[in-house]
Amino acid sequence: YVVTCLCKWHDAFRNIVLGSGVCFGLQLHRTRIQMATVKVDPTSLAIGVGIGAVVAFAVAKVAIKPTPVNPSIEKSSPKVATVRTLAEIEDLVSKSKTGKVALCRCWRSEKFPFCDGSHGKYNEACCDNTGPLVISKA
Repeated sequence: YVVTCLCKWHDAFRNIVLGSGVCFGLQLHRTRIQMATVKVDPTSLAIGVGIGAVVAFAVAKVAIKPTPVNPSIEKSSPKVATVRTLAEIEDLVSKSKTGKVALCRCWRSEKFPFCDGSHGKYNEACCDNTGPLVISKA
């Protein structure tokens, strides 16, 4: 900041040090504070923003834990893979009352690998749109 003396008598000594409140003529005068203009190098600004973004990303990466897709199904297995033969699937479809079998894709069904409609509650809570894989008779 620069304190400017408003004294008409001291044109040669207009600017005085902030906080002194007196001009060089040792007379007390009204003063005003002017904001200093700071020029910023565009390259330095870009580097500063880039470093800030990298730091923010690193902090977020450490602080935010990923949410698992599978909340509870066969958690002791390193990988959950349900294997059915085509004949088994055809048999399931032919035995069903509707001629359709719905297989869960949201990982929340109590009847996994079959769908029990749990995706509806999950979709509402998570703003998602997942649904079952439906296999039907031709």
